[in-house]
Amino acid sequence: MSFLYSCKDVTNVASKMEEGKLSLFNRLRFRVHLFICDACKNFIAQYDQLKTAIKQSTPDLKLNDDAKQAIIERIRQIEN
Repeated sequence: MSFLYSCKDVTNVASKMEEGKLSLFNRLRFRVHLFICDACKNFIAQYDQLKTAIKQSTPDLKLNDDAKQAIIERIRQIEN
């Protein structure tokens, strides 16, 4: 295992990073990669803009915890 994440790794763990589900070591790997990779910096910026746009376009949408967990699990299945 390399210390640095690959670009593919960064895209795969972006949601886990946001959820706070990465260890300190893996958060460091994520941040170091973003420090040196402009393409991934742009990806994360676009990812954040997309999340913001979705939240703004559906302000009244409320999901219960079970629905949120089901969505998260489905995304993880697709990522793997």
